[in-house]
Amino acid sequence: MDFKQSVFPRWRGFNILGMFCSTESCYNDFRSPGYFLEEDFKMMADCGFDFVRLPLSYRLWSDVKNPYEINEDKISRLDEAIYFAEKYGLHTNIAMHRLPGYCVNQDERIEEQGSLWCDKEALDAAVYQWAQIAKRYKNISTDKLSFNVINEPDRKITPLQYKMVNEGVINEVRKITPDRLFILDGICYGDIPPVDAMRYFENCGYSCRGYEPRRLTHYFGEKNEEKPKEIAEQPKQTNTNIDVTKFSLLNTLKGHANYAYSASYSPDGTKIVSASRDGIIKIWDANTGSCLQTLTGHTYFTLSASYSPDGTKI
Repeated sequence: MDFKQSVFPRWRGFNILGMFCSTESCYNDFRSPGYFLEEDFKMMADCGFDFVRLPLSYRLWSDVKNPYEINEDKISRLDEAIYFAEKYGLHTNIAMHRLPGYCVNQDERIEEQGSLWCDKEALDAAVYQWAQIAKRYKNISTDKLSFNVINEPDRKITPLQYKMVNEGVINEVRKITPDRLFILDGICYGDIPPVDAMRYFENCGYSCRGYEPRRLTHYFGEKNEEKPKEIAEQPKQTNTNIDVTKFSLLNTLKGHANYAYSASYSPDGTKIVSASRDGIIKIWDANTGSCLQTLTGHTYFTLSASYSPDGTKI
């Protein structure tokens, strides 16, 4: 089969996370209020960008147990983003970060009902969700709006499953908007180009990631979120050459709902105070590792917490 090379515009831009996850998600640290701010789109345009990707979760307007019911008031906030993007000359890419049956992140308290890749019921619900979006924006030209079927299929997805899901969505959407441009993520979190699928889909672009090495690209990212803050004791030495192989783990402090940004000892060494992305500060017994007190009240995540020199305040 002969392949015809198409040339994409050299769009430049990034994600805006206003409808990235539901209020029940452990990732919702006030980045995803369920709407978008016009100032973000203006800032992008002022900085010379011409592309905005909107990662979305269907759970913002549908219930996991009833994905065929759409809350009009909630999904209508997406209309505002489409308007802002057009106003400031940005191409919009609607990207489903979560569809019925799949999300790359395990961040919701209630799991998906079935698998997008294996269960017909989940795929049918996902196709329905995409059909509603396609109908909603069918009058917006493809040079202003493109679709991304599903964000980052994981490493367990086979090429056949990948083809089945994308084909199901694309065929349904193309009944509504025949020339809609799709941008399809690669397999294995976007790392592997979906070469086997390229022969099946026309008017599609292929999006991959530059996530390697992950220790760098995901520094303070999702790969660290479930790892508790570990407090290690440094051996007493008088010189500056420290043998790190002699470090010993004293305690693992578990209790934060998101990853910890900082931890520090009290001046007398009996307590530890930690600050986390969950917006909570905790005080721990340095000897036992038990939580002594939880300080709440912040409306955003806490970057750092430490004791005053006399140990009476934090």
